[in-house]
Amino acid sequence: MEKEFLLSKMRYLSLRDGFMRCKDTKNTMKSIMCQIKSVQAISIFMYLPGKCKQFVEKQSLF
Repeated sequence: MEKEFLLSKMRYLSLRDGFMRCKDTKNTMKSIMCQIKSVQAISIFMYLPGKCKQFVEKQSLF
């Protein structure tokens, strides 16, 4: 169980990094598509304690 949790956390962190890179994309359309994909992927990890929820809330500011 612990191993599964750590694996999910690692995936979540890499998704977050990916999203931050998308945000800096020069091509606006590409950036928007990438952000949408990130949001869909991140929703899978909503069970992670608080962090995901906070992150999704922050995204709505973009």
